[in-house]
Amino acid sequence: MKRSILPGVENGVVEARDLGGTVFLRFGLNPLAEYLAALYWSVKLGNDETRWKKWLEKLCSVEGFHEEIRGFLIAMEDCMTTYKDDFEIPDPPLEELRGFFEMNNSKEEH
Repeated sequence: MKRSILPGVENGVVEARDLGGTVFLRFGLNPLAEYLAALYWSVKLGNDETRWKKWLEKLCSVEGFHEEIRGFLIAMEDCMTTYKDDFEIPDPPLEELRGFFEMNNSKEEH
């Protein structure tokens, strides 16, 4: 149920939702939320190749992987490419992420 609980907070980008008596703020624009999540993970995982590998394995296990989280994957690739040097992101995770797109594109062509 969506209602204006916090006046001035809801602005088309941020929404306040009351779920079971608890107010949650969330982004109403999926691309913005996906990009911010991708930026968060880029910073959090940084230059730790082992953590990237484990995180990507976990990501692949998400039900409906690839199509259900396509927007997030695009945002993730964009963040990793843009901030690769700033966050010292290693090459293998970026190459693996790009491989998800190549794999999906080859499935669509057949």
